[in-house]
Amino acid sequence: MDGFVALCRTRLTDAELPALFDWSVLVPFAPEEEEIVLPVGTAYSGEETVVAGAPRVLAPAERLADAVELPVDAIPAGDNLTLSLWFLSCKSRST
Repeated sequence: MDGFVALCRTRLTDAELPALFDWSVLVPFAPEEEEIVLPVGTAYSGEETVVAGAPRVLAPAERLADAVELPVDAIPAGDNLTLSLWFLSCKSRST
């Protein structure tokens, strides 16, 4: 994770870092608010859950993908769990 954070700090502005890091749940639409804070804890955070819209995260994430030359064409599009299953198959091949 330290390497990823270092990459983000070199490629993104200080204003863009929170868009990439300061959320607990990412939803596929832009809420009216920049983020929604719920008074429910998550496994990764204390007492609040921060919900953010994917459009807010898209531009910084695309710049990082370009920086590491992520093979976007190799990432599958499809139904509900297609992407999750692809990640799991990549993980099992790397171990």
